[in-house]
Amino acid sequence: MRNGFLMAKDNYSVVRIQRIGFEQATSRVRKIAERDPGLSYLEMYEAVASDSSVYTAGFSRSMSQLGNDTSEIFFDCEPLQKQWARENGLRIQDTDNWEVEIALAQLRKISPEVIYFQDIFTLPAALRRDIKKLVPSVRLSIIQKGYPGETRDLSDADILLVSSPILFERYRHQEPHLVYHSFDSSVGRVKSRLLSGPCEPLIFAGSTRAPEDRYWMLRRLLAETPIQMWIDEDLRTHKRHGGLLNVDNWKRILRRKIVEEVRGKPSGVLKATFSAFAKNSKARNILTEAARCEEVESELRKLPDVGLGLLPAKTLCDEFPTRCHSSVFGQEYYDLLSRAQIVFNMHSSQSRDTVDNMKMFEATGMGACLLTDTGRNMKDLFDEDYEVVTYCSADEAIEKAKYLIENPEEAQTVATAGRARTMACHTMAHRCQEIDGIITERL
Repeated sequence: MRNGFLMAKDNYSVVRIQRIGFEQATSRVRKIAERDPGLSYLEMYEAVASDSSVYTAGFSRSMSQLGNDTSEIFFDCEPLQKQWARENGLRIQDTDNWEVEIALAQLRKISPEVIYFQDIFTLPAALRRDIKKLVPSVRLSIIQKGYPGETRDLSDADILLVSSPILFERYRHQEPHLVYHSFDSSVGRVKSRLLSGPCEPLIFAGSTRAPEDRYWMLRRLLAETPIQMWIDEDLRTHKRHGGLLNVDNWKRILRRKIVEEVRGKPSGVLKATFSAFAKNSKARNILTEAARCEEVESELRKLPDVGLGLLPAKTLCDEFPTRCHSSVFGQEYYDLLSRAQIVFNMHSSQSRDTVDNMKMFEATGMGACLLTDTGRNMKDLFDEDYEVVTYCSADEAIEKAKYLIENPEEAQTVATAGRARTMACHTMAHRCQEIDGIITERL
């Protein structure tokens, strides 16, 4: 507002750079390219963006609707990026570094004022820090970080956006902006349950995060409820953490116990405890001897699984083959959510006492009843047991899952309220309005 008149905002050009990351998603992109090798870069880009295998194109769409010139770069999408290189006459000098060469060439051609790093791994950290020298048009560098376990140095960001209260507190010295994940309302199609009813009473879709607490929760749900799961099980992790106990397993168990003891105390206490443990030769000898003792291992396996960090010999897919299915991505994932009556959710252990993951908004946005763990910030996102159903323990989760399955009308009531809240407050368009305001204020 100036002299009583409302001033139009200054628009800008912005590029969001992101990576596909998951091998399964990358394979889907390759199939798109192989299905029609004559696709142009633009046609292939549209196919990849509409597939929604990782992040959707909702950011570009919403920012463009706000009047900004918006582009996206899928940094590690080889078929797409190399097609751009061919169309633009770019000869790749270093075949082992093609991702960086092509991305920098794209950025220089687009000449954006703002570069938005959707993931800190899309460029090597050294290049990211020098991005204004490498691409002189860039005036603002934005880093968005969602996973609460992050501890890296992100001080090169002019604007730091975080999607977790944990990260907001951890990076407080950088004055970050807390911008939660969201739902892209353009993806998928919400199924009318009133007409056809749900196809899946209770589902989970995602990573098991073995050997974290989520893995053990999923295991109990499979044992005690009719849940169907579409999961990503890392067989290497399972093999490493299962089988015979070794010194590393013993150390991990003891360290977990130490963490539980000092949780909430100053970080120096944890560091000092680990240091004392590492220097204690008696402790090391005990570990070594115990690891060789099959009787000790046998006794340990009689204890409850939760808290030990040891995985059974069989994976969940091996043990529950009729109810565990391969991961789904993109439109298949959203179609699955639309067929579900209840979607189970549990945050990673890194989230501690907060809630922040994408599944909360995806499940409610697609019209499912969300059964999720709660946190101190839940009140900022949803009304508990009205818009979503929450639990604080495995027993409560199982009890509420069974109740919702037996009372589908109540589950549908929650689902309807949850979707209304998401569409009113948590869409990609809402988040982009926040981000646009932050950028405009800094330019």
